[in-house]
Formats: sequence, C-alpha cells, structure tokens
Amino acid sequence: MASGYISDTIFKGRRAPVAAGLYFLETAIILLAARFHSSTGAIVSLVLISLTANSTHSILGSAAPMDIGGRRMAGFALGLIDSFQYFGGSLAGHFLGRYLDKSLDNYFYFMAPFGAIGGVLMLTILGKVTKGQSAH
Repeated sequence: MASGYISDTIFKGRRAPVAAGLYFLETAIILLAARFHSSTGAIVSLVLISLTANSTHSILGSAAPMDIGGRRMAGFALGLIDSFQYFGGSLAGHFLGRYLDKSLDNYFYFMAPFGAIGGVLMLTILGKVTKGQSAH
C-alpha cells in the first residue's frame, strides 16, 4: 500500500521511480543479507526481500497491464507479464542449483543481479510513459 501511496502522492501516479527505488533497495538488502550467517539474520533478510519484491510486484503487476494493453487487452498483458516469473523460475532453478552446488553462501549473491537489472530497466523508462499515454 505504501508503494502505491508514494507513487500517487509524490510521483503523481508514475510507477517507474518507485519501482526503481524498490529494486535498488532490494538489491542492497540482498547484498547485506549475504553478510549474515545466523538463522535470525537469514529470516529477517528473507522477510525484507519478500517485502521489497511484493511491493514492486504490487505496484507494477496490476497497473502495468493497463499501460501496455489498455482497457481491452489488460487481461492478456497481465497474463503475459505474470508468465515471465514462471519462465524465470524454471531457468533460475537449473542455474541456481549449479551455483549452490559450489557453495550455499552463493544463494543471496545469485538474486542480487535481478534487483539491479529491474532498477536499471525502470530508470530507462523514466519520463517516457506518462499518464494519458497508455494505449486504448
């Protein structure tokens, strides 16, 4: 709810700046999590990672389809966008398994690039998509 509120009040409905901030915050939390080696540190880190991931998904997952597909194609756009998490998960399972076979300490480092890539992608669309430009 906070990400939507910040998007609406501070950024006048633009989601990219909020999503970029959340992605970079998530990357920082992931890199910090890799430094903790206690079960409490891992639990707290996973909860914080989950909060940033879910915040980003909530602000982009339901609103981006309207921007991309407009009112008539929002359902298709949402399904397409959501399908990427399953494609990514299937690839990540294979590569993460190989990476973890080398050391379990690699777990958090495997996730960090995805947050950074998401943040950079959001920065590339800053100022390019504004309210009222969505396809109808």
